[in-house]
Amino acid sequence: MLQDFEQYLKNKYYSQNTVKTYLANFKKFLVDMHIINVEQLNNEIFFAYRADLQNKKLKGQTINTKFEAIRSFLKFLYNSKNIVAPACEVKQARLRIRLPEIKIRIYDRFYKKELSINEIKRVLRTINKDPNKFYRLRNTILIQLLASTGLRISEALQINIDAAITGRVEVVGKRNKIRTVLIPATVVKVCREFRKHRKELYLKNQKLFIDLQDNVIKSQTCGKMLKKYGVSAKVKLQKLFLHNLRHFYTIDCINQGMDLNTIAQNLGIEDMEVLKIYQSRNLKHLQEQTNKKGRRLLV
Repeated sequence: MLQDFEQYLKNKYYSQNTVKTYLANFKKFLVDMHIINVEQLNNEIFFAYRADLQNKKLKGQTINTKFEAIRSFLKFLYNSKNIVAPACEVKQARLRIRLPEIKIRIYDRFYKKELSINEIKRVLRTINKDPNKFYRLRNTILIQLLASTGLRISEALQINIDAAITGRVEVVGKRNKIRTVLIPATVVKVCREFRKHRKELYLKNQKLFIDLQDNVIKSQTCGKMLKKYGVSAKVKLQKLFLHNLRHFYTIDCINQGMDLNTIAQNLGIEDMEVLKIYQSRNLKHLQEQTNKKGRRLLV
């Protein structure tokens, strides 16, 4: 049944990481609570599980993620096996699931950790000093691409160099959703120079981000590269993670007045609540400016 559950998740177009996490969380639940049959999937066992997780001092978000895996399994039982677990009921042909939930407050985890445009420029200037032309071009493209498009690193690593030079690429995001991403002309120009240099080195791999051995680089390699150049550029280490370039893009778009629907489409996300957090960050800045003007009038 667990194998069928795994296939069910894949058919829902969840990413490999999501499928892996859901399976791991559900298997851990089965082991911890000694579950051996469907009849045990009742409210009593779920509340006992929540209490156990809270005693271990896990964060509310972590606990909710674990219960989300259980919720998916209960849906799988109903949709694929026609089994209604004790914690569920069917009303008006709809499955209703009663699971414990930890109420959490969504907050901006990256407030005051974002990269400024000056910090990104310092990183790019440091990259530009690299004596190896191959690394200089490749790493410049990577930073500029992520900061100017909001791409996830997993999406950027999918891109072929010939497609990048057209200025228009298609990437597969979360839940296998395909979206079109436009690449700025400044990045396209560097891509052309990079392609020419790669031909001189007799590299044949068509992916945009490769190494000198003609292999596609991994996201961990990209992360280490950002930290290496970032530290040299005297940027705080806590700011040097690749996803922060996606945050930079989002904040920059909001500051320029782009509407949230367009930003969400460009980023390939569905949860508008995330963008509203960034929008509230902008309100904080306006409040700070207002307070400064008020203090100027003090006598």
